[in-house]
Amino acid sequence: MLDTNSTSTTPGNLPNGYQEVLYYRLNKPIRVIVLQILSIPLFVVFGLMFLNVAIGLGKLPSRLQIGLTGMILLAIGTLLTLFLHELTHGVVMQMFGAKPRYGVLWKQAMFYATTPGHAYRRNDYLLITLAPLSILSILVILGMWLMQGTPWVALLAICGTINAGGAIGDLWIAIIVLRYASTAYVMDERDGVRVFLRNPEVRKKGTQNSLAQPFWRRIAFIRFVHTAIFVFFNVIMAVLLYEVVVDKISILTWISVALFAIEVIVLIANNWTCPLTIYAENLESYRGQTTDIFFLPKWFGDRMFIFYGSLLVFALLFLVIRLLS
Repeated sequence: MLDTNSTSTTPGNLPNGYQEVLYYRLNKPIRVIVLQILSIPLFVVFGLMFLNVAIGLGKLPSRLQIGLTGMILLAIGTLLTLFLHELTHGVVMQMFGAKPRYGVLWKQAMFYATTPGHAYRRNDYLLITLAPLSILSILVILGMWLMQGTPWVALLAICGTINAGGAIGDLWIAIIVLRYASTAYVMDERDGVRVFLRNPEVRKKGTQNSLAQPFWRRIAFIRFVHTAIFVFFNVIMAVLLYEVVVDKISILTWISVALFAIEVIVLIANNWTCPLTIYAENLESYRGQTTDIFFLPKWFGDRMFIFYGSLLVFALLFLVIRLLS
């Protein structure tokens, strides 16, 4: 692992005493396949969102004719969207003092903007990672408003969907980086990221959960947050099941699907482990403590993934049936 002992306040340099703890590569074949699969629900959810915005705000014409010119414009729009996505990464990188490089990974058909050797604070890197999804989505919606009633609204909706679906890698990396404390530093590579932490000190079990610790570092608070999240997703599951069973598909249905898609992405990125469990274990808690919901028996808590996973599969199958019928 790379280690550094040089002190410097120059932007982009690692502070004294930091060492590499992770080199996460996105271009591994299995990860490429997983990301392509996970991009599908993002395409669907954001496609429906931009379609609704195009109809409501953009006054999308009821009749659209897509000829040769339309196909050419769509191809140009797609390439321009991919270029602007990486350019947005690069512009935000420059805001933090970096000099980005741009290129293409031909085997994975991926554009990239990267700054090898430049160390960012974790939160700064999160801004870089999420900038294209947020900024370009806002610009697409603004463009629909400015060009309402024209065929350009449809093209903007498609480009917005492509940008959002293609941001699955950014979201995945953000989740990976969020595993680490805000004091971590991150280096961007064209095929992934490197994470650096201050040289770890040996800590005894249980010392992080004493009353001397801030409330957010206590197991009781973590269990409370986990319980609140559990109740929230139960409500979302109830809404989703109700709407698909009674055939009242609405915007709430798609919001529910989007939230569950985000939850699944988070779990997969953390090897099917709740991030709260990982957080608690970093505080030297015992494995399993954070999976105990205040009012649930342990035997049910240990089987929650199976139970709610089955409910979600049932709801999604029912949703597909409703959409096809």
